[in-house]
Amino acid sequence: GVLLDALAELPTERPLRIRFVGHGGEWDQLRERARQLAPHLIEFTPALPAREAAQVLGDARVALSTLRPGIGYDFAIPTKSYSALSVGTPVLYAGPGALRDTLPQNDLGHGVPYDASAIAEALSLATSQPVSAERRRRIANWARRHLSAQAAAERAAAVVRAAVADRRGGRIESA
Repeated sequence: GVLLDALAELPTERPLRIRFVGHGGEWDQLRERARQLAPHLIEFTPALPAREAAQVLGDARVALSTLRPGIGYDFAIPTKSYSALSVGTPVLYAGPGALRDTLPQNDLGHGVPYDASAIAEALSLATSQPVSAERRRRIANWARRHLSAQAAAERAAAVVRAAVADRRGGRIESA
């Protein structure tokens, strides 16, 4: 809902096409509100297979991701943010938590409070220019280094190696 509030604040001379993909608890209410706001600019698509979703995200100028604060998930990170970063699409995230700082600190997008005006301002900035192929590569590479299963496995293996080395006085014996 906060995304639709933000869209209502944007200037009409530069309309954006917004595509909501998936399904949520407020889907029907959002769809009705979007129909009243800008039916020709806001599209609702049911959940897609991973390959198709990656294509949609990869074609986007920015992926929008929100997390309403104060409902018990302030620690969480919406996985759609990770999906977008993995295909090189910048993310505009509105909500609590570390992602809000991580995105701008690493030039991966914008992190703002869960507030329609803040989202509208960041969305206007995020869509003011196309995303270069170089930036998309850089974002996808960052995601691969920091978010991939391989990166997580390498971090876990490093912890295990360090623990074994510490226990053996600094020596790790190969099998």
